[in-house]
Formats: sequence, C-alpha cells, structure tokens
Amino acid sequence: MSEVNQVSAKKKIYGFNNGGSPGCYKAIAIGEDGSVVGSHICSSEAFMRHDLGINGSDWKHDSYDKHFGEGNWEIEWVPSDQVKSHPGLLKAIELNAAAGDSPVHDKAGVTITMAEQS
Repeated sequence: MSEVNQVSAKKKIYGFNNGGSPGCYKAIAIGEDGSVVGSHICSSEAFMRHDLGINGSDWKHDSYDKHFGEGNWEIEWVPSDQVKSHPGLLKAIELNAAAGDSPVHDKAGVTITMAEQS
C-alpha cells in the first residue's frame, strides 16, 4: 500500500491588519469561509498576533472553536505586505463580500479594507 500525503482537514483562519491609524489599528481574523470570527483594536501591529490568539496566546480561541468546532481550525498571520496578494486571504475576503447579509456568514459589522501598503 502506498503512503498518501493527507491535507489538513482543519479550517483555516487568516489574521491580518485591516488598516486604521497610529494607536487604533484593526486586527481581523477571517475564516476560509469568509466569516469574520475575531477582531480587535490594537495600538500597534506588533500586538496583533497576540490579540488574535497567535504565537502562544489563547485570545479569541473560544470564538474560533464556536465557529469551526473545538480545535478544528488553524490560524495563519498574513503580514501587511502580503494582504493584497495572499491567495487564501483574498478568497476569504471574496466569500465575505459575496455573503452580504446572509445569516450564515457573520460579517460582524466589519468592513474589510486591508492595510494600505507604504
């Protein structure tokens, strides 16, 4: 029997800087299905990974578990210089926009703007 590489069945969540201004940046966690599953206002992009539950932090994990099932997800940080080119994030944003006011896809009142590139 040949060995088959198995792709992770866990749902993907993308964390990114959704723009803002110094002292008031918008961190967003968006699921691969387009649902906004977490957000946080941060004073600096440097705090966003922690505030979205990345790098050892468990912040927002309850929200992610509620949406995708306990432990049935993984989160990836998308650096600001990649938000306009990251295929997974762009697909999630496309699905978010297409969902409109659908009760299935929680937009959580967040407008996806993405950080401006300098």
